[in-house]
Amino acid sequence: MNKIILFTLAPLFLIGCATSQKTTFSETAIKVPVQSAYLVNKGGRSSDMDQHLQKGLQAQGLVVRTGPDVVKSNDADIIVKYSDSWRWDVAMYIKELHINVSEAKTGNILATGNWENSALHGFPNAEEVVNGVLKEIFQKIKVARSEK
Repeated sequence: MNKIILFTLAPLFLIGCATSQKTTFSETAIKVPVQSAYLVNKGGRSSDMDQHLQKGLQAQGLVVRTGPDVVKSNDADIIVKYSDSWRWDVAMYIKELHINVSEAKTGNILATGNWENSALHGFPNAEEVVNGVLKEIFQKIKVARSEK
C-alpha cells in the first residue's frame, strides 16, 4: 500500500518542484543591432541582482552602463529593466524574475523573459537564474536574426 501511495504522489511532487521560464520577443528585435546596454539599477535590497544582471549582460558580449530609470537613451542600444520577488522559507529564495529589454532610442519592448519558482520551491542560485533568462533572450534574438 505504501508503494502505491509513493508512486502516486511522486509525479505530483516532481511537477510541484518545477520552475517555469518563458521568453518572448518582438519582430523588431531582429532588426536592432545590440552591442551596448543600459541597465536600470534598483539598488537597495536588489543590489545583488543589479550585479548579477550587469555580469550576465557582459557575458552576452555587451558593453553595460548602469543608472537610474529612464524611458529612452542615446548612449546604448537597449535598456534593460527587471523586477524580482523574493520569499522567506528557512532562507530567502527567489520567487520570480521578470526582465524587459527595450530599444533605447524608441523605448519599444524588444523582448521579455520571465522566470518563476514553483509553489513547492527550491532554493536556486539567483545568478544562475539571471544568466539562464538572459541567455534565452539573446539566443532567441540571435536565432531569429540568422533565419532572416
